[in-house]
Amino acid sequence: MSPASVLPPATTHPINHVLVADDDDLGRRSLCRLLEREGYLCHEAVTGESALNVLETVDVSVIIADINMDGNNRLEFIKSVRGKKSSVSIILITGHASVETAAAATSLNAAAYLLKPIDPQELLRVVSLEFEQQSLFRAMQAHRNKQERILHSMRDTEEALTRAHGTSALNALESYVALSFEQTVASLIDLRALMEPILAQYARQPCLEQLNRSRPLVLVNAIQETIQVIDSTRHSFKSKELATLRQKLEALLKNTPPDAGIPKNGARSTP
Repeated sequence: MSPASVLPPATTHPINHVLVADDDDLGRRSLCRLLEREGYLCHEAVTGESALNVLETVDVSVIIADINMDGNNRLEFIKSVRGKKSSVSIILITGHASVETAAAATSLNAAAYLLKPIDPQELLRVVSLEFEQQSLFRAMQAHRNKQERILHSMRDTEEALTRAHGTSALNALESYVALSFEQTVASLIDLRALMEPILAQYARQPCLEQLNRSRPLVLVNAIQETIQVIDSTRHSFKSKELATLRQKLEALLKNTPPDAGIPKNGARSTP
């Protein structure tokens, strides 16, 4: 595996697909217009069956489904979705709330149970939170998959070392050390990106100001030390990719929010 293969992929912004399933034409179209104004790509269905057909062709992330429509009166549609797409977020809406349907919504892990007429701001809040959560989940999956690929390459290199002798053994060991180093650096970059929503949450909570300063500082110090290691080992691991990686790490430090407790001169400090 080359060093470039462990670099984080370019940030992408997938289209936010929402399915609104409701046999109330006026209500369904109103919800779609509301969502489309916020930048979501909305798909419509009037029955449970037609909603399932949409899911066969569109990678929907959030479903807004009326309980009292054909094909979902006993939550058949939602149960079918849960059996096929466990990660999709489901928001149930109804004009006839009951203890039974509320309990069923909980058992099916619905994101929300909203009563008609729908509060537009509440709906947008729930939808936004669900997309944010799914984005975090995808980022975590991508990070885990990347780590698994690197570990697989490291195991292959380790096996090669057991069969090598002399200079070949040293070359295999050097490859193993390089892969280990690259894994550490790539993990730091990914973890910095994963921390963004955490830092944003702390920034909204003044009572956690100390935590807001100290946690990112630990990561930034680790990145600084990694840059120093790259400098000190550049004669041992001459690599254009590692030089690029160093530039990416330095860019991360430059983009660190000033209120994160990071010294501007890059020196280590105690929060």
